[in-house]
Amino acid sequence: MQTVTNSGAGFRSYGYDVNGNATSDGLGNAITYNMLNLPASIPGKSLTYTYDATGSKLHKLSNGTVTEYISGIQYNGTSIDFVQTEEGRATNSGGTYKYEYTLTDHLGNNRVTFDQTTGKVGEDDYYPFSLNVHALQNAGNKYLYNKKELQEELNQYDYGARFYDPVIARWTSVDPLAEKMRSRS
Repeated sequence: MQTVTNSGAGFRSYGYDVNGNATSDGLGNAITYNMLNLPASIPGKSLTYTYDATGSKLHKLSNGTVTEYISGIQYNGTSIDFVQTEEGRATNSGGTYKYEYTLTDHLGNNRVTFDQTTGKVGEDDYYPFSLNVHALQNAGNKYLYNKKELQEELNQYDYGARFYDPVIARWTSVDPLAEKMRSRS
């Protein structure tokens, strides 16, 4: 299958390459992929990704804003933006770090984020398949559903090996282990 199109109200058209990657997301975004079938660039959004040989994301350039990723530490160009931990994250506020604690459910979804001084700083509720319901979302925290990073430019979650689109409740590429796990995939 190369394209899915429906001209009815509210429907979107999707395009796919020969590897099963979504090359158009129904919103007019053209997506190109690297050799690991991970998103490499979205020209219409001025968005590019750089990965290492194992597929770990190292760098994101979005409309001139640089984000670097190194083992749970996220840099915003020249300084540390935050350090992600199991309990939450330590955010950089002018060289001083403030800890935000996160309460999660049994799936690892963020439910409530709070700090010691102001109390609750964010709350997240989800529809099935990860659309966020609640109006008071975690300000600045993009690690929400299953503790995966929401790529706001695409409105998709980065699961590492592939991206997930919560609007259509589908992966945007084929499982990289599908060939090895045919009986389970």
